Amino acid sequence: MNNSPMISLRATTLLLVLAVPLVAALASPRSTSNASPRSTSNAAPRDTALAASRDAGEVRKITSNGGRYVLEVREPEGGFQRGKPLAFDVRVMHAGDPDRALTDVELLVDADMPEHLHGTNRAPRIERAADGSFHVENVYLHMAGWWEVFLDVVEGPWTERAQMRVIIE
Repeated sequence: MNNSPMISLRATTLLLVLAVPLVAALASPRSTSNASPRSTSNAAPRDTALAASRDAGEVRKITSNGGRYVLEVREPEGGFQRGKPLAFDVRVMHAGDPDRALTDVELLVDADMPEHLHGTNRAPRIERAADGSFHVENVYLHMAGWWEVFLDVVEGPWTERAQMRVIIE
């Protein structure tokens, strides 16, 4: 009696049982910060979301997820819009001294659509200004919907994330 079809079926089943969680783990969004994982909730954006119709140049204060930093984000000219490269300015301060911009930190910027599980098609360019603030360019939100803009503050070996929710119509 030949057991090879039964062995083959068992091997295939075992392979699927082991492969499906691995593929799911690799496909799930991963955070670039050791401070807080990306939000993958399908819940509606909180009231902290910025509507795309806000006035240009409005400044928004955001506290990082760990509470160490306060970031001031000046919205892009014309507000956050779909389908065009956006530029905005960011100041980073310690939460304990929110009147003085930090000059010894780096800033990383990315954006993601939690409901769609994808990010942007372009890499942002980030330049430091003489006053310690950052000018961020080439942020491209290509679809309508709920976006999260990630602002990762890097100070020495530490990275802490601040998240800004934006609704694009």
